[in-house]
Amino acid sequence: MAVTLFSDVKNKNVTAPTWTEHPFGPEQLQMKGYIVPVKDLRNLNITFPIPDLQEYYKAGPAHYLGHLFGHEGPGSLLSVLRTKGWCNRLVGGARTGSRGFAFFGINVDLTEEGIEHVNDIVKLVFQYVNMLKRDGPKEWIFQEYKDIGAMHFRFKDKESPRSYVSDTVHNLHDYPLEEVLSGYYLISDWRPDLIEMVLGYLTPENIRVAVVGQKFEPIASEVEKWYGTKYKLEKIAESVLDEWRGSNLCDDLKLPPKNEFIPTDFDLMPQEENAPTYPVIIQDTPLSRVWFKQDNEFLLPKANLSFEFVRLVM
Repeated sequence: MAVTLFSDVKNKNVTAPTWTEHPFGPEQLQMKGYIVPVKDLRNLNITFPIPDLQEYYKAGPAHYLGHLFGHEGPGSLLSVLRTKGWCNRLVGGARTGSRGFAFFGINVDLTEEGIEHVNDIVKLVFQYVNMLKRDGPKEWIFQEYKDIGAMHFRFKDKESPRSYVSDTVHNLHDYPLEEVLSGYYLISDWRPDLIEMVLGYLTPENIRVAVVGQKFEPIASEVEKWYGTKYKLEKIAESVLDEWRGSNLCDDLKLPPKNEFIPTDFDLMPQEENAPTYPVIIQDTPLSRVWFKQDNEFLLPKANLSFEFVRLVM
């Protein structure tokens, strides 16, 4: 079908344009925006302009940092924010702006109390960044997410045809033809210098902050042209920037411990003869009941677990 529909498209050897100058210059940095949503939600988005990292896809420096910012265990940024009651969820990582420039962003789902502590949350982000700079890049962390990426690629679920084609076509712009399917998942180059380079962009001088919440309705003096969204944009006070610049280390923020649960043996256990067609109970106690169904179709080293909690109301 692809040959039939697209073989007449001529290759004109057009060079794709590249924009090496970041659209966020000095005038757009150190800014804070207050945005009024339609729904009752609260969100904090911290953005740092960075260079385009696509040429370093085999090293994945932004993946390294996204892996750490996304950690949820003890010592993580999310764990500390949850302990304070300021945050529900947190994600971090790079996103492409266009060919030639990109962004590193940290998105925080705020609680009602958390939206009152935005500057404190940003300070904790810089304390986490300072901890990463102090401890330096760790090759064992790189190896962990390298192994996880390889595992995800090796046992990747089948996608819908539309998503598969769309993603593959998009990857043609970013990876050599022989790596179009694997380039996003497989990394191989340990480049601590690139990790340090990206960390160097995560500074108060290079920040943009956006806070979303209905509480900003009284101060939202501007209206966005296309959707009518109310907002206010202001320069971050120098006193706030100085506080962020002087962020000391936080004893509660630490690197994650080594992950002992990354599998290395993917051999399947022997198939049980005459396995039941339907799930069977393999444990039945006053506390729990466990059902099990052996997969005999996909034959992959995966397990799907579903939990249902029942509470008796007296």
